[in-house]
Amino acid sequence: MEQYIGLLKVGVIKGTNLVATDFLSSATDPYVVVSLGNQTVKTRTVKKNLNPEWNDELTLAVPSPNTELKVGYVATYV
Repeated sequence: MEQYIGLLKVGVIKGTNLVATDFLSSATDPYVVVSLGNQTVKTRTVKKNLNPEWNDELTLAVPSPNTELKVGYVATYV
């Protein structure tokens, strides 16, 4: 079992002027992905929005102070 030194809380507020992935409707269905070590969490998907507001708080367990944090957004259209 892996030991953790603490928790990391990441606040995801909003995105602005995202790139449209559906060029017919100029829309996208974005969400944010945060990874820390072998953990990955994501926000909810905001449908058809280039300026989404999430106001989400994501929590990850910190295994080591040297663990790499990765943050990115995914813009899809389904």
